[in-house]
Amino acid sequence: MSLSGRGINATTADCRSATEPTHNEHNHACPATVHTASDTKAFVETVLRSSPNTTILIDEAYHEYVANPGYATMIPLAIANPRVVVARTFSKVYGMAGLRIGYAIGQPATLKRMQAWVLGSGVNQLALAAAIATVGDTAHIADDVKKNAATKKAEVAALQQQLTERDATIAGLQAKVTEAQTAATSAITDPIPQGVIDDLTAADGDLQPAVAPAAQ
Repeated sequence: MSLSGRGINATTADCRSATEPTHNEHNHACPATVHTASDTKAFVETVLRSSPNTTILIDEAYHEYVANPGYATMIPLAIANPRVVVARTFSKVYGMAGLRIGYAIGQPATLKRMQAWVLGSGVNQLALAAAIATVGDTAHIADDVKKNAATKKAEVAALQQQLTERDATIAGLQAKVTEAQTAATSAITDPIPQGVIDDLTAADGDLQPAVAPAAQ
């Protein structure tokens, strides 16, 4: 059960049974929400107080990209608490999404219970070799985080420019609509010249009906 869509303050009633794991996406990109370390720890304490047999999986897929000073990894909590597991992936900052590989951190007994959900052919040799080669590549991680921040800044600037241009276009259209409405109102309220009225009155007898009468 994932609480990422409802936020970290989801009620402990969501932990429906002692055998169902709770999945807390600690800094997931989809809702664009960063949970602070204090909030996450408080959430874990609240859940385990209400449902002590629940195991909480904390997803730190985007750990390396988080810039919020209140954020911190929950790995120390997973090592200390047998009911907490932290998951990491090589799909994001390492750029290996196609290899489908990640890892979990927790107490040995907790991780052993997870073996029941491990597929026998879930990880291939190429993925294992790539993960081992890159897991300690701090220079690559720092470079990718820097590039990601620069790209995000450029994207935000481009979107802001588009919004500014859109607002200017809308303002221009609104001005034209107002001008047209003013001209139409003026045409309706202007008096008909007397000469036009006289011409219409003189030709009254020669006017033809706009619609022909129906056949008898």
